[in-house]
Parts: sequence; C-alpha cells; structure tokens
Amino acid sequence: MLEFQTVNVAVLRPSPGAAGPNHHVTEESCYLGHSGPAEMEMAPHRTKFVKRWNSLLLAVLVILAAGPASGRILISNLCKPDNETVDPETIFTRAAARTHSDNFGVSIPSSLYRSTLRKASVAIQYRGEERKWVMVTMADKKVAEKVLPLTLQALGQLPLEQGLESINATLLLRQGSTGSGDDGDGGRSLDGFVPMAPGASSGRNMSSLLVVVTWDADGQKACVELQEQGYGHKCVQDRLHELHQVGSDKMAAFHSPEFNALGFAKIKYLYNAISLGYDVMAMDADVLVLQSPFPFVLQQRAQLAALTERCEVVDPSMQLQLGKARHPNQNIGVIFARADGPVVRCVERWFGSMVAHVDYPRLWDQEEFNKVISNCAPHMGLRWHSLDNRRFVSMCYPQCGCTYPDSDRELLTDPVMRRKHFEWSYRRGMPYEDPEKRTCSPSTWSDWVLAHFPCQGSLPDKILNMGRLLEGYNLGEARVIKNTAKVP
Repeated sequence: MLEFQTVNVAVLRPSPGAAGPNHHVTEESCYLGHSGPAEMEMAPHRTKFVKRWNSLLLAVLVILAAGPASGRILISNLCKPDNETVDPETIFTRAAARTHSDNFGVSIPSSLYRSTLRKASVAIQYRGEERKWVMVTMADKKVAEKVLPLTLQALGQLPLEQGLESINATLLLRQGSTGSGDDGDGGRSLDGFVPMAPGASSGRNMSSLLVVVTWDADGQKACVELQEQGYGHKCVQDRLHELHQVGSDKMAAFHSPEFNALGFAKIKYLYNAISLGYDVMAMDADVLVLQSPFPFVLQQRAQLAALTERCEVVDPSMQLQLGKARHPNQNIGVIFARADGPVVRCVERWFGSMVAHVDYPRLWDQEEFNKVISNCAPHMGLRWHSLDNRRFVSMCYPQCGCTYPDSDRELLTDPVMRRKHFEWSYRRGMPYEDPEKRTCSPSTWSDWVLAHFPCQGSLPDKILNMGRLLEGYNLGEARVIKNTAKVP
C-alpha cells in the first residue's frame, strides 16, 4: 500500500514548460495513473466506463494509503486551472511547484549546480567510511547583501579540519591540490584522494563548503562580491525560481506566498545534492556556525537530523519513531542529511506532500517535513534524530539557549512521562546574565555549535542580533542576542 502514495506526485505533475503563475495545466497531464507513452497509447482503446472506474478506484487507494504523512489529499490540485484555486495567493505557490518539478518528479539538477557541488565538497574519512560533504543555503538580494556576510564571517573563522582529529576523523585531499573537491564524476568517486597528514592544514575554512543558491541577478552579484572579500563560498543562480511580484519585502513574513513557495526550492536543492551522492548540511542563511558541526554530527551517526522547534529534552543518540519515544517537532532551519537510500526516498515523499497540499494557503515545508518523515522513517529504517538543542540552538528558545541535565533523557522512553511530557519537557533555558537588559553571557554560548535566528520578527532584527552574537562570541563579552520583545 505504501507505493500508492507516490501516485500523488505523478498525478500532480505539471506539463513540460510550465513556468509561470498564468500557465494552465492540460487535461492530458492530469491523467490519473502512469503518464508515460505506453499508458497514453492504451488509453484510446479503453471504454469511458473502464477509465472512470479505474480512476475512481485509484483515487480511493491513494487516499486510503496516504496515512498521516499527507494530511488532506488533493488529487487534482495541479490539474485545476489556476483561477480555480481557493486563494489567489496560492497561484504563486503553484507556480513554484511547477518550476521545481517536471513530469517525472523533482527537476533534474543543472550541470552548473552539479559542478558547483563538486567544487565546494570535501571528503571526510570516519570509522571506515569515506563520505563527501557540502553545505547549501539560499539567498535573495537582501539576504545576500545583509545576512550572508555574517554567515560567511562566522564560517570563515573555522578551519575545515577543526575538531576532526579529536574523533579520529580525517580530511581526504585530492593529490596535487588543496582539496577543491572537483573530481568531475558527480561526487561519488574518491579515487585519487589521500588522507591529510595529522596536524597539517587543508588551507580551507568552512566558508569554502557553502553553496549559495541565488534567484536573481542582484542576489547573484551580491554573492559574488562577497567572494571577492576572500570567502571561499560558491554562488549559483537558479533562474527558474521566480520571486513574487512583491519582491522579497514579504520573504520573511510567515505564510506569505514567497515563504510558502520557498519550500519547493529548498527541498529541490537538498534532494538533488543527496541524489548526486553528497551528504548535506542544508541551512537557512540566518545561521551562525560557531564551531565545526562535523565532530558532533559524525559521531551521532544519524542519516537525517534537524534542530528542535522548542527547548525540550531530546537524546541525540535516540532514533525518532512514533510510539517508541516522545517525538519533538523539528525545525528545518538546519538539516543534516546523508546520501543514503532511505533519506532520498523520504525526502522525495516530502516534496510530493508539498505538491499534494499546494492549494493550502498556509502550506509550510516544516510542517510537511514533520508529518512525512515521521511516517516514512520507520517504514524505510531511516535513522532519524534530533540534534542536541543545547548546542544546536534556536533563538525561539526563551532566555539564553537551552539547558537540562543529561539525566532527564531517561524519562524520554518512560510511558507515564510521555503522557505528561508537557509538564516537564519544555525548558526556559539559561537565565539572562542581566535580567533587566536581557543579556546572555559568554559562558552560555561557550559550547554552542551553531545558532539559528527564527522568531526574530523583521530581517533587520535578525541582522542586528546575529551581529551581536558574533561580536560577543569573538570578544568574550555579554550581549543581547535576540529580539526579546518577540521571545522573552
């Protein structure tokens, strides 16, 4: 029965060439079932009754098989003309769904995206495995000009090999190079790579791992200008992704058309990278990386891991499975995904669920992620975990970060405490150093790996507080690091 849910994606695929909000999907592309040539050749020989009966039966099977991963199924949502959508603003979301997919699912990565991933990637050897890693983020003009400089400044301070020797992991460098990762084979082969000598320097910092996907000429220009300042990130423009007519003014507005549409782009970039064999740290641009995450992520051994939405007790070593342990909602501002079969399959279904709900005005990629992955992971044997939210921090948490003793983790699998988790699981975090000014101290963030800045209100608030944390972290001085009017 599980296979029937994938029909959602096939049913909802756009016709080739669909690019803008005014495009009307043809009736032919809405055929319920396989849309390949063989099926289309058989169609004329079927009676009208048989076709209607098969379509009805298939629709019923899709709905019954969908389960909790899909929510409300909209069989023909992309098959309706755009002017029949419930909310006019979802027309733009529909355009994004078409832009990032084709008749066969998520759009194939461009040659430019493939080559950019190769150049940015690094190979890491750990516990007998040799894997290639890359970081991916997105930016429009405003983000590239205002937020990305802070993101890169933090990454630029971190040597690529930081902390790896402490866990007996090793960077692999291509012979005769400084490790550009440009092996020309799609990212899978590690032929010609040799381990870096102990104590040696790769000559690279973590900014060189970052691939920034931009959408317009101004965003691309701002990204490239940052390269000229010495950062090693890569810039690649996705010309297919359209910005809403209001531009990026509403990009940070929760459930604005631009916000809803971004989910399709984010999933496509992640899906295409893992499909090419790269392990990925997918991150929003409003993330400050304070120390290399690799020593923590490699030891965790998760195939898929993300931040938590709230400050609550999690065990990073515990697989998240419904019915076996209390399972927190995750925040997809940072996702670590390995290029393994179960991950590829579940991320594909995540995109399919987004398409299935494209006419929902409050469509949210994070909500779909939590529903789909929680359903898909146990079926696929996916090792799905939370990141340690005391070190991988969200500015949605009250006070200064998140804190609780390790002993509280023992309660995660206790049946009685699972039923009462609201009484104990949510934490206030570290107290403010100065309760009146609401400053946080260096002792609070001394062991943070990274900080994500959602729940801050406007883009200027994010920029202000990211800058304060980075300055306080570098100087060892207390700072106000969040919009305390939004998050007490």
